[in-house]
Amino acid sequence: MQAEIPANAKSNSMEEFLNLTPRKVKAMTGEKMSVKEVVALKIAQKKLKKALAPGAKAPADLGWASIVSMATGVSALVTFLVGFLCPLLWLLSILLGIAGVVFGIIGLGSSKRGLAVAGLITGGITILAFLGVVLAVGFA
Repeated sequence: MQAEIPANAKSNSMEEFLNLTPRKVKAMTGEKMSVKEVVALKIAQKKLKKALAPGAKAPADLGWASIVSMATGVSALVTFLVGFLCPLLWLLSILLGIAGVVFGIIGLGSSKRGLAVAGLITGGITILAFLGVVLAVGFA
């Protein structure tokens, strides 16, 4: 689906890319661009202009949130299990579980998505287990 770019055109500067039009691409490649390719070109040019704008910041990587999510989620699960020996730890485990879920949601957009998912799962399991214990004790 992508148009072939001649070898001599691959070293174009960003400014040349920003000034690229479908007619110029046809002159370079000898082939007319499809509507889909024209739209993709315009979107890419718009994103590049926005990224090069003065004062534009690079998007922050939220890898830290993924790491915190996994750490708090796993800690929540461990403290919940240890809570059978000392039920006071269940209060700590629910707080850690909530933190794991919150930081997991924040970290889903990061490069370390797997850690965020692990934190979400372990934090969610801890919260559900806590609610199960509370309901079981409440109905007993």
